[in-house]
Amino acid sequence: MRSFLGDANSLVKESALQLLLRIIDHYHIDEVNKIMVPKELMNRLLDEIKLKRPAASVKGTIWNAVGILHKKFGADLQEFLVESQDQMYRELKDQLESKKPEFRTIIGVIKGLSLSLEHECSLTEEELEGLFIRVKTAMQPIPDVRQKGVQKQSIKLFTTHVELFKKIIPRHSEQMVKLTLQLCVDIDINVRDAANDMLGRLMQLISDGLINDNSIHKDIFRKII
Repeated sequence: MRSFLGDANSLVKESALQLLLRIIDHYHIDEVNKIMVPKELMNRLLDEIKLKRPAASVKGTIWNAVGILHKKFGADLQEFLVESQDQMYRELKDQLESKKPEFRTIIGVIKGLSLSLEHECSLTEEELEGLFIRVKTAMQPIPDVRQKGVQKQSIKLFTTHVELFKKIIPRHSEQMVKLTLQLCVDIDINVRDAANDMLGRLMQLISDGLINDNSIHKDIFRKII
């Protein structure tokens, strides 16, 4: 952590933080607590974002770290949840609306947001709607762009947290199925595999909407099939 805080070089900061993340991710929570204080670490990471201008790779790694901390320590970091999820949502929104988006930042923030949502969701209904639209946008294939990381992480977030979007999906079901089928034949095998997983979860949710609460109209279901 000393290297991360004390060195201005972005490669050193990113490497130091990646090492710290491996320790947090692989060791039992009791062992991690012996070498660091999670609340202090979370404060330092959020301050790094708010008070400094880290490089895109460092920023992405920080957001990923924030998500890992929320997933690992859960209730111990509850006081930070609203702030961190709100900031990650705003970061994703700003990046996707930017003329020069930072792909490494976007990948890190999607990873971090997805991990933190595994603990709990503090986003408002309006923010969830916005997140759905932005994740759907980030899944879109971009011609001549080989960077598939944004697509893959967006698909994974959607698949993992599809239940969060169950009230939103019925209004976009036909579009979502078309997009998912398009991704299922992508040239990148990892995108195809992730899209196939997403298709299964999506069709299950659409089927439940047809049978259980009529949130999916039968005519739309026929078109989808």
